[in-house]
Amino acid sequence: MKYFLAFLVALVWGSSLVAADLEFEVQGTRNNKGTLNFYLYHEKDAASFLKDGFQGFVCKVYSPIQGGRATAACTNVPPGTYALSFFHDENSNTNFDLNWAGLPAEGYGFSNNFKPKLRAPKFNEVSFTVGSEPIRMSLECLY
Repeated sequence: MKYFLAFLVALVWGSSLVAADLEFEVQGTRNNKGTLNFYLYHEKDAASFLKDGFQGFVCKVYSPIQGGRATAACTNVPPGTYALSFFHDENSNTNFDLNWAGLPAEGYGFSNNFKPKLRAPKFNEVSFTVGSEPIRMSLECLY
């Protein structure tokens, strides 16, 4: 019994060593209205990245904005390749609103501070690797 308990403790403790905590800080929102909505995607769901309804994410956080900044955390994230997208939901309707020309009407951004030109980024353009160490990213909100 003693060895079984030791095995369970080692298993639980060991599994926490292969997961990381991720923290994202976004600066540059144009106001403090609404929330900043964060969506973290794993590489196995890369095909869902930026699809309608924000499907296939592994972590979702809605954060209040204070002083033009917001933070979000995803804890115990298993090792792998991930990508983050976020948007400033100014009107709190949980949708990423577009203007009449189909361009973003609300602020947005991606991991690695990727700045899209004429199209949305592909998963591999904004992806990053998670191991066992914590990750902290400072990101900018684009308009």
